[in-house]
Amino acid sequence: MARLRHIALIVEDPEASARFFAEAFGMKRTGEARCGCHMSDGVMTVALLRKETPEERVGIDHFGL
Repeated sequence: MARLRHIALIVEDPEASARFFAEAFGMKRTGEARCGCHMSDGVMTVALLRKETPEERVGIDHFGL
């Protein structure tokens, strides 16, 4: 059975978002990503990716099973 293990979010400020995920969910920074970082709770990984162009929308970019 497939399980959700990764989600990538386009955000305005990856550092502020990383602080939120750390404080709200107890996640730890586990690496760097394209213009952002990876946060994890040990099972689920969230990539926080900086919005790179005015046309790019903030929100879910992709997810992995």
